[in-house]
Amino acid sequence: MTATKHDAPYQIIRHRGHPTEGVLPDGTKVYGRDKFFFIEVSREVPVAPYSDHFIYEVTDVRNKGARWRCSCGSPAGVAGYSGYKDSGSQQGLLWVCLEHANTGLHFGGSKWL
Repeated sequence: MTATKHDAPYQIIRHRGHPTEGVLPDGTKVYGRDKFFFIEVSREVPVAPYSDHFIYEVTDVRNKGARWRCSCGSPAGVAGYSGYKDSGSQQGLLWVCLEHANTGLHFGGSKWL
């Protein structure tokens, strides 16, 4: 009996060393940025500085799911916490990978910040 290779549901984009761009499995190129505009506070909010993943915005309306995502495959969102003021966010808000914020790990097991 031989093992068959299956597509991993996560680890959408896997890099090391502050990546800022990647290619999704469907061939779409995505780009990370340092800040994204957050309409609820009417200003740009910085992105968490992960060493092996990045946050990107999905601009294709046909692509269902979260508008902002982490390159690990998790949705991304804005979190407010006073500790984020040390990460370059004066208002205490930061775009974060929701999986990393909740479990301390990105999908795929990466725990680097």
